[in-house]
Amino acid sequence: MKTFYLGAHQPAWMKTCNVPFFVSNRRMRKIKKVKPSQGPWVLDSGGFSELTIHGKWTFTKEEYVQEIKRYQEKAGNLEWAAPMDWMCEPNIIQKTGKSVEEHQQLTIENFLYLRENVGNIVVPVLQGWNQNDYLKHIEMYEKYNVDLTKERITGIGSICRRGQTENIINIVKMLHKEKIKMHTFGMKGSALKIVHHLIESSDSMAWAMRASREEPMPGHPHKRCSSCLEYALIWREKLLEKIHE
Repeated sequence: MKTFYLGAHQPAWMKTCNVPFFVSNRRMRKIKKVKPSQGPWVLDSGGFSELTIHGKWTFTKEEYVQEIKRYQEKAGNLEWAAPMDWMCEPNIIQKTGKSVEEHQQLTIENFLYLRENVGNIVVPVLQGWNQNDYLKHIEMYEKYNVDLTKERITGIGSICRRGQTENIINIVKMLHKEKIKMHTFGMKGSALKIVHHLIESSDSMAWAMRASREEPMPGHPHKRCSSCLEYALIWREKLLEKIHE
């Protein structure tokens, strides 16, 4: 793994800290005056929240295009942006009322639109639930002349909420054999320790959940450190140390 992006629900952190951040558009689009980012960052479309809460997207692809352009100009250092992809977790499929294949097709269509209107800053995302779903999605991309093996990075979706670490590991190993350069969205630490050498990058905001269950760090006045940059940075360093061990 070349890069680990720290999931952040406070975009303001980017102007004061240069670690790689992973920030949702659901947060970014609320900022009227976007400030320059001190370090590299990735824009997540916020699809998991959008589809879980609403069962659909509440902003249009045209709006997302303008937002990406705004962040490129005002914040800078944007390494890549995820498309408005459609996750395939069973609860989300139930919420939208669509099939896995329909979610995959909608993901491709949005990627192609964004790639045409924003450029290579937008990367493809593979979606599915079982291993065959992901392989089928690769074939679907190929029908549109998109060779994922030639992409600098491909996001791997629908893995952050999986309970079984072994399932995640098997999917990553399978896609590595397909020569896909992967970014794993929200991969569990237990899986990351095992397959980190097979992926290009990953992200996580697990620190916030952990902080919400703990007492604040010594000397911190807030009740919990779930919105605390210092806590998040320490958690990130500890995770990376465990991975390198």
